[in-house]
Amino acid sequence: MESVASTFQNHWSRSIRIPKIAARLESPEFQRTYAQKPQDFSQQRKVGLVSLISIILNRLVLTTSVELSNFLHHHLPAVTSYTKPSFPEARQKLDPNAFVDLNDTLVRRWYAVNNYTVIGGMIPVAIDGITLEIPNTPKLREEYGETGGKQDPGLARAQMSHAYDVANVICLSAVLDRYDASERDLALRNMQAVYGLVPQSLPILWLFDRGYPWTAPRTFRD
Repeated sequence: MESVASTFQNHWSRSIRIPKIAARLESPEFQRTYAQKPQDFSQQRKVGLVSLISIILNRLVLTTSVELSNFLHHHLPAVTSYTKPSFPEARQKLDPNAFVDLNDTLVRRWYAVNNYTVIGGMIPVAIDGITLEIPNTPKLREEYGETGGKQDPGLARAQMSHAYDVANVICLSAVLDRYDASERDLALRNMQAVYGLVPQSLPILWLFDRGYPWTAPRTFRD
């Protein structure tokens, strides 16, 4: 597998958290866990698992062809050709939970080095939800649900909730669920995830808007 060091050098070389992510990415266990099939990424390829994830994390804002060309030019100059159809084919082999794993690694490392910001001895974590417009395909309408209003009947939608450390500007957790899922239930899932990532010695100040009333807040640290 190609080394992650050169892939991330320009963007992350000064980050104290990246070595942990690099080690996680390069581990055989990571590859086994997040390949859709055992044979996926098992052979040496032009663009392997590390580069594939790096391309996706590089925030594709231009056309796929231009983004691939730019990435290969800067990070994999030895690769002279990589066809546009090869990228979505490779992406289908990757379990998207790989990105959850990498973010969890990042979050754990962040609070392990003791250089984070606290307010009143606590980290302020805001949770909020949003309805997402997703590709309007029959499969996604079945999986996530659809709107039924007069303005846009039958359009695929999904519910997303995320927990964000507003003092340190870092996303701690995010969950995606059906369009009709309860925002409060998603918030509880985020809280459970955050408690599993942040050291128990570090108090958390939870921030919600008025749409999250709780008569009996639950904790996951007991």
